[in-house]
Amino acid sequence: MSIGLTFNEGTINALPGPNAQQPATYRVAPALRGYNEHTPDRVHPHGCVLDLRTAPPAAKDRLSLARPTRSYGLYWSSQPAKTALAHAYDAVIHLHTVRAADLV
Repeated sequence: MSIGLTFNEGTINALPGPNAQQPATYRVAPALRGYNEHTPDRVHPHGCVLDLRTAPPAAKDRLSLARPTRSYGLYWSSQPAKTALAHAYDAVIHLHTVRAADLV
């Protein structure tokens, strides 16, 4: 089972680039209209779990279109990737706000 995580806004830790040795903390503004994170946040402002395997046809159709999606891993990127959530994941956990871990 493939599970994705989306969020509306908050802070994250990531390396500024491939040669960086220390992560930095970045502030992520609320998701814009048209982003994958925008709709679930408006429908469930405190977060939700979307089971994309059993989603109603209208939801599955919407989530089958590639839309801008914030994707953060090891490195920071201000450019969103385009992702069709229904094709990329079986389920998505959506959080309203995230907070970067304290670096020790």
